[in-house]
Amino acid sequence: MPTSMRNTLWASLALTPALAMALLPDGAPLATLDPALLLGLSWAVAIGALLGSRSTSRANPGKLQLLAANSPVTLPDCPSPAEIRRQLTPLLLAAPPLADRGWAQEPETEAHALGRIIASTLATQGWRDLSDPGSADLRGLWLLVALLRAAPGKAGELAQAFRRPDAMLDLRDRLAAITSRRDAWDRQCAAFEATSRLWSSPRPASLIDQLAALDRPDPDLWHKVIRDFDPARAEQRNAALWCGRQLTCHRASVALLLHRLAQEGVVIDSCVLPRLDEILANWGAGRYSGRALGLDPADQVAGSAPDVARLLDRLAEQTDSPRLPDPVGLFDVYDGRAPLPRPAWQLDGGLCAAPEPVDYLLPPA
Repeated sequence: MPTSMRNTLWASLALTPALAMALLPDGAPLATLDPALLLGLSWAVAIGALLGSRSTSRANPGKLQLLAANSPVTLPDCPSPAEIRRQLTPLLLAAPPLADRGWAQEPETEAHALGRIIASTLATQGWRDLSDPGSADLRGLWLLVALLRAAPGKAGELAQAFRRPDAMLDLRDRLAAITSRRDAWDRQCAAFEATSRLWSSPRPASLIDQLAALDRPDPDLWHKVIRDFDPARAEQRNAALWCGRQLTCHRASVALLLHRLAQEGVVIDSCVLPRLDEILANWGAGRYSGRALGLDPADQVAGSAPDVARLLDRLAEQTDSPRLPDPVGLFDVYDGRAPLPRPAWQLDGGLCAAPEPVDYLLPPA
């Protein structure tokens, strides 16, 4: 292919990622594709754009040239070539996701996705493994992996050292999505295994004690308790307050808890004040970081601030205590995924059946 035509093709693919879908099999729906395949395709396009855009008179044939000729930023010190090879080799050898982990295909790990990126990069140069690149190219690969793993601010800084900062940052975002999904999968697996251990051992009688006996957090279960508790029953109400005190409780769940306490005329007693005080303190300090769960409808609690203010007034009057502060930014619109079902749990009796893996499967990305 003539060089000009090749350059035009790669530039078009880089500037318009949708055109890259023409490289996929006919009729392949995007939603059914393995995220790892999409990542590999994106990387192939990015590398093609980087290498195909070089002039016909290549000053350094066989060089990868990921980095810009004159970097505008100070780069971190890199390890020796031998150390770079030692660090990157495990990524190339990372195990692929299992096609069937007992009940479903597991998502790709960050290590395996990085290994695919490195392998694709080597392949663009016809290199067999990490023994082929020289020290300068190894340095570029090491900095690429550092960028892909960096926090957003640091990644933006490192990207300026590359010939295509936009392509590098896009690739980092795609890798972050893969990593986030794998982390969520691992948390669901941990919750399932913790519930299985609780089921197979003698269990406490009360719902709160059973929840506390789980040795891994389960925010979907916390949400179920908050959504379904009967405010007229002290044990269920206290279980909901216990869930709301867990820092793994998602923000939408905390908002729903206060909404329900205010809307449904919860009975005030000596147990409510310290627990509600702790929840409001946690919220004010920004300790609830979970944002994946949403509400249905998403604006379910958006107008609840006046009701909660009246609840706090009533709580102060009935307990003759200082009034708790109104939460700031709590009553918002909560978009997100629906909580996963936890049918093995009942608010009367706690864990009533063995957990089923299907109830811990995340919806497709």
